[in-house]
Amino acid sequence: MEQEQKRVGYEVHTLDRMIGQLINSLFEKEGLTITQSWVIGFLYDRQKENIFQKDIEAHFHMARSTATGVLQVMEKHGILNREPVPSDARLKRLVLTEQGIRLQIATMENFARMEEILKGGISPEDMRIFFETVERIRENISQGLNEGSPFCSHPCNSEETDEAHTAAQETESARGH
Repeated sequence: MEQEQKRVGYEVHTLDRMIGQLINSLFEKEGLTITQSWVIGFLYDRQKENIFQKDIEAHFHMARSTATGVLQVMEKHGILNREPVPSDARLKRLVLTEQGIRLQIATMENFARMEEILKGGISPEDMRIFFETVERIRENISQGLNEGSPFCSHPCNSEETDEAHTAAQETESARGH
């Protein structure tokens, strides 16, 4: 039987999920989610700046409600404080607490450990090729997005789309997925 052809999108998605599981296992002991660790890192790198919730929303492409929830939990757990800005008491800047700074140091150690795990047994030359390939894929995706939908060379009508969707579902069912 012929070996099934590997698909880039599937492999990248699988790696993303596995890396997420690895990250979660590394951060469990700190009691953090990956999103919280990203926010801590963002604030840590900008300690001398006034950072507000809207900056978190913009940087992480988060909805206001999502950012509010994440920040409220972090504030409740003593990771950050909201402090009024002297020039406008209505504005509340986000400031890491000492605990937040300690968590960032642990986070940096966890990310260094994760990099060691991911690169284990892979030569520097293979890593160079990997990063070149990732960059090419990123460029291909950007180009595809700039050209419009990469799946239809003409405006897709809903009947064709429905037929293609039904055929894809039948193929998945036949494979037992």
